[in-house]
Amino acid sequence: MNRLLTTALVLALLPVRAHGQIDSLRPLSLGDVARLAARQSGPSVAAFYRAEQARGRAMETRSALLPHVSASFSDGQRTFNTASFGLPLPGFNPNGEIIGPVRTVDIRGRVVATLLDPAGFGRYRSAEAAAAGASADAAVVTNQAAAAAVAGYIRTLRAEAQVGARAADSSLAADLLGIAQQQLRTGVGVALDVTRARAQVAGTRAQLIAARNERDRARLDLARAVGLPPDVAVVLRDTLTDSVTTRVPDEAEAVGAARRDRAELRAAQAATETARQALRAARGEYLPTIGVFGDDGATSTTYPHLLNTYTYGVQLTLPIFEGFRTSARVRQQTAALHEAEARERDIELQVITDVRGALLDLAASREQVSAARERLSLGEQELAQSRERFRAGVAGNADVITAQLNLDSARSQYIDALAMLEMARVSLARAQGHLLELP
Repeated sequence: MNRLLTTALVLALLPVRAHGQIDSLRPLSLGDVARLAARQSGPSVAAFYRAEQARGRAMETRSALLPHVSASFSDGQRTFNTASFGLPLPGFNPNGEIIGPVRTVDIRGRVVATLLDPAGFGRYRSAEAAAAGASADAAVVTNQAAAAAVAGYIRTLRAEAQVGARAADSSLAADLLGIAQQQLRTGVGVALDVTRARAQVAGTRAQLIAARNERDRARLDLARAVGLPPDVAVVLRDTLTDSVTTRVPDEAEAVGAARRDRAELRAAQAATETARQALRAARGEYLPTIGVFGDDGATSTTYPHLLNTYTYGVQLTLPIFEGFRTSARVRQQTAALHEAEARERDIELQVITDVRGALLDLAASREQVSAARERLSLGEQELAQSRERFRAGVAGNADVITAQLNLDSARSQYIDALAMLEMARVSLARAQGHLLELP
């Protein structure tokens, strides 16, 4: 699983063509945005290289268990003080004399190998587990970046829909103004109706300006979330609609998928395994280490008279007393393991809660869309009936303006309900760990 996760991250971080040209030329779906953010957003790329650093540390730790081979060469001269030998030498001043310089030539190879090192092996296993945990953490960051981009995508969809709704409001207000002015010219209307209509036109125009600004800001934030330059135009393939049919799994199936695929839970499990291996490494410091060493080479005072010399042997190191350092480290790692296990249990509960909450939100969102659709239909009927009364001259435009305001509110509520439904679908996919699999 760790190799598959690493491979997926490597493939996800393959270079994208310069300046996001491909993505600016073709429309992006919800799933495209999620995968693009996972591939090239700043947090995702940084998390990938943090995982690479952890794998490098694991390889560095493994080097302590492998043989070390080295070679050396020296050719130099040295002088000696006879007093430094510690013994009086016949024929030399007891206070010391300088001997030399003495030339020494030495050519040597050395091999040191570890045969048994329980603590070192435990440290290597702990580093490997930490590298796997770093890859899982990178997957968590990738999913977070994808979730932020998807939220920005839905915000942009909502802003696009709001622009359309406010444009329709403006068109309706202009139509009502034309009717009021025509009635005033024919003598069946009053100036107050024209003033009200003009005020409504000004109000809807201001709302349209604000909606367009919100749309442009949402597009800018979306480009930032997926790691594209601000001047790249993002074209949205999707629209807010309630006609999309999504298969809703039952609770047991959704919880099972989340336990299997949620990156947060895999990261917590990797952290627990890292702490467990670190505890084994700490306990391994109570055990002896066994190694072999040897060197072979030639040495002399001149090159023509080089003679072969060697050293070899077996070394056994047994810790006897180190100031209770090992016991303190075991105590520390034991506490760290208990902490990791507690965190893993908490994240597992959070995963289950996320799935159940997402299912509840999805069901509630569908009901809200149905209610908002009904209110929108009634608002359109109310406006049509009030307009007929206004055209017939049996009522002023106050009722029409009231109906238009109600319709504006109904349109906004319907758009918000559709956005909430889309977010509920995304939340369920994220709760199961399937965010990058969205179409």
